[in-house]
Amino acid sequence: MRKLLVVDDVPSNLKLIAGMLYSHYNICISSKGEEAIKIAISEKPDLIILDIVMPDMDGLDIYLSLKEDSLTRNIPVLFYTAKAITKEIEKELIDGQAYYITKPATKTDLLAMINSII
Repeated sequence: MRKLLVVDDVPSNLKLIAGMLYSHYNICISSKGEEAIKIAISEKPDLIILDIVMPDMDGLDIYLSLKEDSLTRNIPVLFYTAKAITKEIEKELIDGQAYYITKPATKTDLLAMINSII
């Protein structure tokens, strides 16, 4: 079974996403940026679902750190957020290095997006 890392600082969001996906994927969760990076290195998920607005380290900073590390640079990232796309994220989307889906997404839409990526 494929493995996903879900990163969001809001516990109810983590529970919601994990609840939608647990029967289809092995799920790792994190609510903090540095912790998410460590989990990505150790668990090597097939995809990281990443919120953009986080208090300690925002999603774009997490993403850039992952792309700088040879152990995590090839892990695809799906930004899952209510925040508008920034210029930095738009460049990554155009370059095909990241994907984007807005909150709230239905289970069907989220699964379709994940399946198209991995």
